[in-house]
Amino acid sequence: MFPLNALRLALLGICPLFAILPAQQDSTVFHAGSHLVEVQVVVRDKNSPVTGLTQSDFTLLDQDKPQRIASFHEISDTGSAPRTLPPGAVSNRTDNRGQALDGATVILLDQLNTRFDLKGYERTQMIKLLRSLAATDRIALYVLGKNLHILQDFTDDPRKLIETVARMDQGLDLLPTDFDDLVQETSDGPPDDSSKRMASVESRVYADIHDHITIQALSRIMLHLSGVPGRRNLVWLKEQPLIPPQVMGMAQQANVNLYPVLVRTVLFSIPDIFLLQHMVDDVGRATGGAGFADAGDLATAVRTAEEDSRSAYVLAYYPPEETLDGRFHRIAVKLADRNLQLRYRPGYLATKTAVPVPLQPDEDLFANPLDLTGIGLTAQLRPDPSHPERSQAHVTVDLHDIHLEPRNGRLSGAFKLSLLVPASHSVRSWTFPVDLAESQLASALETGYAVNASGLERHAADLRVVVRDLATGLTGSLRIPAAK
Repeated sequence: MFPLNALRLALLGICPLFAILPAQQDSTVFHAGSHLVEVQVVVRDKNSPVTGLTQSDFTLLDQDKPQRIASFHEISDTGSAPRTLPPGAVSNRTDNRGQALDGATVILLDQLNTRFDLKGYERTQMIKLLRSLAATDRIALYVLGKNLHILQDFTDDPRKLIETVARMDQGLDLLPTDFDDLVQETSDGPPDDSSKRMASVESRVYADIHDHITIQALSRIMLHLSGVPGRRNLVWLKEQPLIPPQVMGMAQQANVNLYPVLVRTVLFSIPDIFLLQHMVDDVGRATGGAGFADAGDLATAVRTAEEDSRSAYVLAYYPPEETLDGRFHRIAVKLADRNLQLRYRPGYLATKTAVPVPLQPDEDLFANPLDLTGIGLTAQLRPDPSHPERSQAHVTVDLHDIHLEPRNGRLSGAFKLSLLVPASHSVRSWTFPVDLAESQLASALETGYAVNASGLERHAADLRVVVRDLATGLTGSLRIPAAK
């Protein structure tokens, strides 16, 4: 039976706990950014999002003190024009149709922390959801087992997702959370006291391992979403309403809205069902999302997240310098019409320097199955003009994401480009300085900054590219398909 009393106690302190935890611990960090605080607000009535509001309709408070809204705009569902990429080129900020990612919804199937007997129901509801998707829906589907797997990244073809779910267990390490209990039940003879103590120790060890895997996987998803413009949603299909405080902190820092969906509440009594619904609602609200109490609500959860992405308001303000005390500040947004429901992140860490960008070792970046979007990249493999038998990686970097320092009428910065060479499993790196006259900046921002990494051996595997800004630590990555 689910430990509901433990959940009651844990959720009492969930907001202050995740508010003070950093996303990751790393002793080597860069500090970058500004003091502008951005708040994405979704306004809904009983049935759907409310559009057409203006800045004057909103009141914004920081620690109960009114703030002047410095910028305001409404996210509309107009869509962006498809971006034409050269043949063989890929980008970490476009979907499979070449359309720029403007908001993102990721569905995470948590098989690691879900009991074996619930997997069938979970999969049935997932297939029902995929069959209900429209051709314009851009949904990414990941699954968490002993590792994080990409079943499908952002796509416009729901049929492909259905086929993927149908063969989800093929070759994936999707052990259920009670796998070891199932194995123990098949052993002969009742366990003695020493076996029980050993089983208890093993249970705690496995729980710690599961938490570590879960936090690492969610860290990768947050990094993947952090550079995507617009509203970023994570629909997390899981058995329990509790979410590790580190994950809540990462969601706050990356401005990712959680939409947790419990797998099955019909197994509980009526009072417990209401309690679980209350708990999952609290988790969703704590990040600006919403909670749902059964996998049968999965389609509603995804549709809600997509509606929220297409009809949100973005409010931004500059808190006074003297109020940046390094503490968690609560944000409040109010409307004159109190019958409307508001969703937004409840606060931020008020630091005088920006929240540090964790620096991950190159090997961790290359091990991440997801592209990082902190720096926009477009890349393709070309024949190397100096060595016809070799290849050249042509990479274009979005200079909007590179820190440029003004010096004597010029702008300068630098970034490191690293490639994982499949044949030797070795990493090759180059440092590229950026030096522009101020008159060149507008054009460079429009076209990007193109560099070449030459002398690469031709290979049958995809090439992984990582670009890191040397001033801020921001990182972008992608995979270039192998040359045909």
